[in-house]
Amino acid sequence: MPNPFDAPDQDDDDETGTDGAPGADSKNFADLRRFANKRDREAKQYETELSSLREFKEGVEKEKRASVIEATFKEVGLNPKHADLFSKLNADAEVTVDIVKNFASEYELPTIAGQSVPPVDAPPAGFNPVTSGSPAPLAKLTMEDINKMLASGDTAAVQDAFKKGLVEKEVAPWSTGRPE
Repeated sequence: MPNPFDAPDQDDDDETGTDGAPGADSKNFADLRRFANKRDREAKQYETELSSLREFKEGVEKEKRASVIEATFKEVGLNPKHADLFSKLNADAEVTVDIVKNFASEYELPTIAGQSVPPVDAPPAGFNPVTSGSPAPLAKLTMEDINKMLASGDTAAVQDAFKKGLVEKEVAPWSTGRPE
């Protein structure tokens, strides 16, 4: 029995396969080609089926979104015919009562009763916020506070305090007080 790991002689011109029979390699390649062609046909069939399923899924999602928008418009008290306008202008927007109310207010859509819809994030009529004074200054940390923080092992807070400028800078007694 010949060793299958031996390299075939380079000067052999016959078409002997690894099993010694003439044309065995051709038969193996033909089998592989048939198998590959079969897999290609199956893949094309699956891709066709998948594309039709994707189209069906998109249609179902569109119908579902349209029904959610229409129900939300009815809940707010708007004409459901305006839901089509909302879906065209806000194709990917989330549909909530607040968003629909803001949309109706922005486009001045009347409710079925003929009233206007106030925007959700608008302050109530007559509300005028008043601010007076300035914000309280941030507390400065002394070197004593810094040393306590370092002793407790809170080095990150110390670094943060220095970055934010919350540390009182003291003049060292041995310095002349002039910046270098």
